[in-house]
Order: sequence, then C-alpha cells, then structure tokens
Amino acid sequence: MATILKIPDINSKGIVVFTDKERDSVLLKRKKQIKLLKSKWIIGLHHNYFYSNFKYNPLYDFSIATKDDLKEINNTKFPMFEASVVNFNRDNFWKFNKREKHWDVLNISKNVDYKKNETFIKVVRELYNMGLKLRVLMISYKKPDKIFKKRSLNNFYLESFNESERQLFNLIELETPSPPYDFETLSFFYSKSKVFCSTSEMEHRPRVPSYAISSGIPIVVSKSISTLFPEELRREPGVFIAQTIFDFPNQIIKALNYVNSPVYSKKNMQPFIDCFSNKKNIYKLKRFLSNNFNLKLENSKDINFKNLDIRLARHIGFEHNLIGSVPINMDSFLDFLIRSDSKELLKIIKFEDLERNLLSMETISSSNLYYGKPILNLIKEFLINYKLDKYPRKILKYFN
Repeated sequence: MATILKIPDINSKGIVVFTDKERDSVLLKRKKQIKLLKSKWIIGLHHNYFYSNFKYNPLYDFSIATKDDLKEINNTKFPMFEASVVNFNRDNFWKFNKREKHWDVLNISKNVDYKKNETFIKVVRELYNMGLKLRVLMISYKKPDKIFKKRSLNNFYLESFNESERQLFNLIELETPSPPYDFETLSFFYSKSKVFCSTSEMEHRPRVPSYAISSGIPIVVSKSISTLFPEELRREPGVFIAQTIFDFPNQIIKALNYVNSPVYSKKNMQPFIDCFSNKKNIYKLKRFLSNNFNLKLENSKDINFKNLDIRLARHIGFEHNLIGSVPINMDSFLDFLIRSDSKELLKIIKFEDLERNLLSMETISSSNLYYGKPILNLIKEFLINYKLDKYPRKILKYFN
C-alpha cells in the first residue's frame, strides 16, 4: 500500500511506497500530485503481480520486485530491491519444530481456479492409491458466493475418499473473504506439519508457501512458485519442484523422506528460512535505500519499518470491503504528505500500524473511495468461478 517508511528531514527526502494496484487505478489521474510529492519524497513501487512486458516509469524512483516478476521491455536499468512483501515474515511467529508433527502434508489456499485445489485432492488420491496413507490437512477459503455459485470442494473430496480415508485426510472449507485465522493460529498448523504443498501452476511469490519456509518445512510446488527463492536457492531441501502435475506425488514422497531423515535440521534449512526473515530483509532494504539514494537511516525518530509483512502489499483509496485495504481517500493522503510539516509527521511515524492509524486524523478523509467497475467485476468473478479464465492475464487486466 502507500507505505510510509521515512519522513523528510532537513537533510534528506522521505520514502513512501505505493502498490501497482494503486498505480493502475487511484493514482492514474493524480500524476500532478505525484510530481509535487517528489520534491520531498522518494517514491517506491511494490509490485503485487508479475509483468512480462514491464515498462519503467521514472515517476517512481525504485521498485520492490524480482527479476522474475518484472521483464523490462526496453532493458532500462532502474533501482530494484529484489524482494516482496513475503520476504518480511515476522521472525517471532514462524518457528522451526522438528518434533511432535501431526500432519504429513499441509495445503492452505484460497478456493479459486488458479490455485488448482482439485488437483491437490487428486494428488492425495494418487498417494493413497500407492498405499501411502498419509495424514493430510487442507484448509480452503473463499468469500461467500452472492450470484455465481461455485461447486464446493467438499463434494469432490467426498466423492474421492471413503470414510476411513477421511479420518486421515481432513478438509476444512471456510467462507471468508480474507485468509483464515490469525498468524499465531496459522503458525500452529505449519509447526505441526512435515511438508507444505501447493499445486498452483501460475503464481509468483504467494504468501502461504513462504510461511512454510519460515517455519522450516520444505515446500512442494510448481516451477512458477519456486520463484519465491533467488535462483541459487531453488533447490532441495528447501523446495521440491514438480515440473508437471504428475510429479507432485513423487516430490511429496521425496520431501517427506528428507524430513523423516536424520539430516533434517534447522541448520540445513536456515539459508531458506533467512530468505524470508523480517529482520534480515529490513537490514537489506535499509542498505539498498542508503546506497541508491544517499540516505542515513540510523535516526530511529524518522523511520518506520514495522509490520512490512502487512503494510507493503496493502492498498489505500479503495472501498472498505476490499481485502487488504485501508479506507483512506488517496487525494487526502497525497495532500497530507505534500503539506504536512516535520512536526506533524513526527507524530505519526511511530504508529504501530501507521497508515491505518491515519484514519483517526481529522485531515484524512475516508469518503469518495474507489469502487472499481461493478459490472466488469461481476464478469471477472463469473469467469474465475466457472473456470472460463483460461486467458485471465490478457483479458481480466482490463477489468481492474
């Protein structure tokens, strides 16, 4: 979201990071305000999505993404911090646990077609057909259907497994627009599991598998999701890559064999865990900003790098019920950054959840939010729910 990392002082500019969703909607007609902002602020852009035909816009001073996320069509060089929101997982929530495991395989995912949840159920069926009666937990969630009803995963699950098999393979299906459970509760499921598996084939850098790595458990994923790691870490034992959907059962078996072996240890998993460590990546981000913009970030009074695992990818300027948004009017937010003096900014920079706390200020408005295009959003929902989004990235991008 529009994340304030540093406020301006007499020697240097402040730092604010917007998201690509904000850039493509609520900031599209506000280029004049952005240009005014640049006199006092360094402007970053966090990419929540991947772009094979990205064109650098100098209106934004740097990007937070990876080389797998952005393919600059003109080969233009620009400052890019190679990470995303998933690299700032809180070190105090996700713990390595070698003992007292309950589930062999864990899957947590939103119930949308691109997650290929039915494929995961088929993979478990194949493992059972091979004689491996593994204990599996699948937690799936989606927002309640209002118009377009989608077939429940539970129906497919009941058709695929008999009563005794369902004692081993547990499916929890929830109706909620946001990821289920708080971090502390989620961390329990990870710490009690040996292996995490996602059968999605077209995602880059999703959060849920990164929590598994932060917990020190191997992930079994497609090549696309393996881009969570830098190239040198796209290897076992951190990630077991399924080249096709038919590879998943054998890769799960390999990962389980590793976890059940004496060589499985926190020491061997540490390079993968560090990749998503909040503490280590804040240090890297500060170094990147200091080197590229000649900043001194030691003054703790002027900076706020708290809760980046939530703040960086969140949006402002959108309707209240948008997942991962703060209902702040973008005009009032930009005007606040442009007009506020250092005394006023010093009051807010220490807020634990800075942008959400801005809502309590009289100068910040939560009216006239962006509601998108309702008819087009319904078409988008229909395409996804009925698996007609075969060409989603070419078609659905026009619906945002």
